[in-house]
Amino acid sequence: MNISNLIELIRASVSNEGSTLSVLGFACVLDDLKASYAFFSNDEEEIKRAIKKNAYVIVSEKKIKIYDKDVFYLLVDDLQVALFRLVRF
Repeated sequence: MNISNLIELIRASVSNEGSTLSVLGFACVLDDLKASYAFFSNDEEEIKRAIKKNAYVIVSEKKIKIYDKDVFYLLVDDLQVALFRLVRF
């Protein structure tokens, strides 16, 4: 999915604009995360590990410290609502 479409779909604001144009999948559990996926979490430790696993996008409802400038950081009002919008799509 194109990241700009993802941003619009989940109604996110961009905290950091990464260097990629699209993601190949989505995960909210680290065990399901693969390189080039978008990762949904509010847990900062999980987010750090997701970045090490080459997540292209981090989606959170908390303002997260930017650990990698090549990763998109997206801020949503409610993580569960954002996931629901994605699943409904």
